[in-house]
Amino acid sequence: MTIRNIKQIFSDIATNSIMINDYFFGNDYHKNGVQPKYPLLQVYCTSQALNTELSRNIIKSSDVEIVVWDRIDKGDDNFDHITSDTGFVLESIIVSLRNHPLYRSLHISSSKSFDYDLILEAGKDNIIGWRGVITLSSPLNMTLCNIPLTNVSIDC
Repeated sequence: MTIRNIKQIFSDIATNSIMINDYFFGNDYHKNGVQPKYPLLQVYCTSQALNTELSRNIIKSSDVEIVVWDRIDKGDDNFDHITSDTGFVLESIIVSLRNHPLYRSLHISSSKSFDYDLILEAGKDNIIGWRGVITLSSPLNMTLCNIPLTNVSIDC
């Protein structure tokens, strides 16, 4: 499981969802100067680790932050609707993630629980949403026979 695989999974989910209008992979969606369309799915990898304690298998884990934003452009009366809607969208993304073909083909597993918090950005966009971190894990299928090494004599 690579960053590219993670990006592909979430890009597919965003593209196929009728509840998401835009997708961004990274931690600052304003960085490129493009005004996002809301609701926005923002995803980025916050850390990665290799667990080598398990017999011969090495497990790669990636902590992935998932945020669903929407604009409060109808006034504060819309606050409850937006928080409810973005929470539902985030929950549907987690369900979609586990049904994605790459999730299954790469033998990805995810953390047993997914905690998410309400966040508010009172900047120029006046947006609100939910943010959570999920840990994705998969076997690291590398051996001495399939990684590029030079000057090593091994029988594969």
